[in-house]
Amino acid sequence: GFSADPHPGNVMVLEDGRLGLIDYGCSCSYNDQEVAVLADLYHHLHHNNRGGVVDAVKAMGFSSKRMDEDYMCTFATQLFDRNIVDGGLLSLNDFERQRGEKVRKIPRKYMLTCRVSLLLRGLG
Repeated sequence: GFSADPHPGNVMVLEDGRLGLIDYGCSCSYNDQEVAVLADLYHHLHHNNRGGVVDAVKAMGFSSKRMDEDYMCTFATQLFDRNIVDGGLLSLNDFERQRGEKVRKIPRKYMLTCRVSLLLRGLG
């Protein structure tokens, strides 16, 4: 499992220099298949393999109105990796309007992973 509440108040530096994580009240665990799909997603995001990213989010159970691959890759990158539309001239909502596309299903099982990704990016 992992903590889904990573903020500075839940991280301690121990006397020997190791990090201590506290407060696992908001946590999640994945089975081996779910871990493999997440690993595939991050591998494909790192290597900018758009087809692999789309395949991974489909395997995770994400769906959108038209399942437009460019949109799904952009959405997954924004959610799990880095900001590629927000903060510039274009927001994710604007991007969705332009594409005529919108995510219809974010699987409950992966919501905490999305939350952690966005939280850690905000802390960085």
